[in-house]
Amino acid sequence: MESKDIAIEDLVFLEEDLLPDELISIAFLLFGTERPKWVLEQLKEKQIGNSLLQEYANCHDNWKSIIIEALGAIKAFECIQNLGIPLSMAREFVRKSSLINPVLKLLYQLCEACPKALNDQLIKFIQDECDSSTLTLNDQLELHLLQAIIEQKIKVTPAGCDLSLIKKFENSTTIDDPAVIELLKKFPTKLNTLDTSANGDFNSINREQSNSAPRLEQNDVQANANPLENYRTKKMFALIINQQHFRKSTNIELINLLPKEVLTERNGTVKDMEALKKLFEDFKYHVVVKNDLTHVEIIKEVDKASKQSSKYDGLIVCVLSHGHEGLFYGSDSVPVFVKDIKANMSSKVLLNKPKILLIQACQGDNLQPTVKKIVQTELDGPNQSNLISGSTRADFLIFWSTIEGFASVRHVENGSWFIQELVKKIQELHKNQHLMDICTSVINEVSMKRGYRDQCMLPKLESTFTKNFRFQT
Repeated sequence: MESKDIAIEDLVFLEEDLLPDELISIAFLLFGTERPKWVLEQLKEKQIGNSLLQEYANCHDNWKSIIIEALGAIKAFECIQNLGIPLSMAREFVRKSSLINPVLKLLYQLCEACPKALNDQLIKFIQDECDSSTLTLNDQLELHLLQAIIEQKIKVTPAGCDLSLIKKFENSTTIDDPAVIELLKKFPTKLNTLDTSANGDFNSINREQSNSAPRLEQNDVQANANPLENYRTKKMFALIINQQHFRKSTNIELINLLPKEVLTERNGTVKDMEALKKLFEDFKYHVVVKNDLTHVEIIKEVDKASKQSSKYDGLIVCVLSHGHEGLFYGSDSVPVFVKDIKANMSSKVLLNKPKILLIQACQGDNLQPTVKKIVQTELDGPNQSNLISGSTRADFLIFWSTIEGFASVRHVENGSWFIQELVKKIQELHKNQHLMDICTSVINEVSMKRGYRDQCMLPKLESTFTKNFRFQT
């Protein structure tokens, strides 16, 4: 794949988007036949950092196509998309390309297919067969396969292979995983050959194939880069931060940031948390719930979720806490600015993906007039603060429980008006309406609610979505 907009300098940012285990897999595929000893030492000493892909590019004229193929092999398609290449085109290219040694690809597929118990068995087997394996503390199979390649217990070259070590393991172990059984059938049975007559999807590699491999030109990328109408949302990552109990930080340096009044326990918030958790689990999203986090822990968890979202279609962060204009509070009563959360959610791995931030918290002290406050309600915020909000980013949707300057109502037993209505509307409308329309319905319903003292609550929606977000079932 030749793409003029990918420079060697871009590879530094590409590696930042890869998780540590993905880097090891990339190293295995790129260097497994050429420099296995060197790359294994780099991995063992954790020296790779931001130099692995650049090191490979400096030694290969066709590095762009090969790196794209390697990324596709480990299913890091979001990283490919971040380079400006449409996913449909990248998948088609990876399906047809055969620049990486097919035996390495097959061994990598085995690493992916092995369940934990079988993975550990194979590692132990390789260690027993190899004289100098020292990777006893690492359970990533690719590293141990590299050791076997170095010692020529496994032979992989452009001209042929010897996988008798894998066959020996297969014959000595009871394997009952169907995926692994099927995969092992694809392994060549002959030594020192890449005979593929009985295996249509096991592609041999030679110089002629390498030179004739498919390429994607920059003009093709631009011609096929039209945005889709809907975001891909089948597999979302959802982080729920539920703040119920609060204390005041004793850190002298943070005293000036603390609210003047004590933040009370947020009774009823568990109802909101449970409703959101069930909602997202019903859509088969990956859901993580964190309770009573300090301001530092909140930033860390959002940052962690953002990085993990490289393998998902997007990120949803739900914050249930006390708050004020443009901020909410950690369990240590230290404010967390929404602009900082947005910055953490704006990582490269989430480029062009939907990022949703739902905030159940006050944005001020005042109750909105003309509507009554319900019985047994509290306000999700302290009485005074002068802190302000930040700016928006692309592909963001931020839904606040209330507008700036006003309090947010929460029932101490049944949960908040905002979260309960949001969950209800998504459940009712998701099959026929996209998220923006659902949010409008939520705003309408919440604004019509009445308590017994003529106060109301009006949620606020901010969006820079470039496509429609639909909940897929």
